[in-house]
Amino acid sequence: MPARNSIAAEITKRQQRATDDVRRRFLKQLSNFTGNDTILYSTAFTSGSKQIPAYALSVSMPDLQGFMAWQELGLT
Repeated sequence: MPARNSIAAEITKRQQRATDDVRRRFLKQLSNFTGNDTILYSTAFTSGSKQIPAYALSVSMPDLQGFMAWQELGLT
């Protein structure tokens, strides 16, 4: 995995959809490396303008069960 600075440099080199393209490429590499599907669970926790309670930033048991059910159904 490259350093954060090199990822940021790659994103700034690209113009359109750069962040999403880089994210998808690394998720694909992780999936290929592990041989498993990779699910990205993200929130707006880095947004400085919003005060988000800690419980809203964690993965709870219902979240995990929802991910597992989604995976078993083969939904994409």
